[in-house]
Amino acid sequence: MLSMLHFNQALLSWNPHLNIQSDASKAYMGRINQHNPANPRVTPEDVRWKSPDAPWRPGFDRWCESLLDWRSFCGRLFKDTAYVQGICDPVLFERHFFSVAQNLPGCPVPDCGFMEAFGDDELQLLGRLENYTFYVEKSMYPRGNKRGCYLSEAVLGDIIDRAAEDISDGVRVRLRFGHDGCIMALLSMMGIDGWNAIPDDPAEAWKFWDVSRVPMACNLQLVFFAPRKQAARPAASDILVLMMLNEEPLRLPLDACDGFYYRWSDFLEHYISVLQDARNALDMHL
Repeated sequence: MLSMLHFNQALLSWNPHLNIQSDASKAYMGRINQHNPANPRVTPEDVRWKSPDAPWRPGFDRWCESLLDWRSFCGRLFKDTAYVQGICDPVLFERHFFSVAQNLPGCPVPDCGFMEAFGDDELQLLGRLENYTFYVEKSMYPRGNKRGCYLSEAVLGDIIDRAAEDISDGVRVRLRFGHDGCIMALLSMMGIDGWNAIPDDPAEAWKFWDVSRVPMACNLQLVFFAPRKQAARPAASDILVLMMLNEEPLRLPLDACDGFYYRWSDFLEHYISVLQDARNALDMHL
């Protein structure tokens, strides 16, 4: 909510004549954060799938233990690694230390040098392990019934419904402020740019499911183009849409008109079908 308010305030500082309406009520939460319990399709099992006691986490924890050299890491911080074993789970300690180290730069505190505790290979491995957790929670991961991905129907459905209204009513811009993981799940459900791939080896998920492409300050844009000399309400077949992730154009699983530009009517035909398939899949596992 604060990101939204600051963003809108910046827009007004550049153009005080803008008419901006903001809302952060609970009624919108399920359509902005599809994994939020405010989404009526979210089940207790969906919430658990993202929790510390998720059914996939014991296997993931064992995988982390087999890959991480906690003795080398803890040896840089403690003189007696046996002491570390006596007070905590050293592998979990390394993972939590990494979590603090990577998030600390986003806090208003001096650089504590926590990242210097890791070697380059360790940082790459820890990054890929964390990347994997997002893949399991929000992708086409088959052992999760793909619900983390299919729940994005709430977001895509809202985009499609509101776009039709906005084109008709002359609304120029509609902004949604949500979480990074929601964009990952949406890209996966939409089958864009490899985000929907399922690797034979889960350890290779990072090669296509790369969370570094979706930082916390990322943006996903749908930009619409209509002929200049046309009625105020152009037909969907006359509108082109360009989809971008962080200002980089995305290739959709559709026939393009030119480059990365697609007919809005083709977009609707394809993704309304995707929405229905996702909703049917969600209903099957309620």
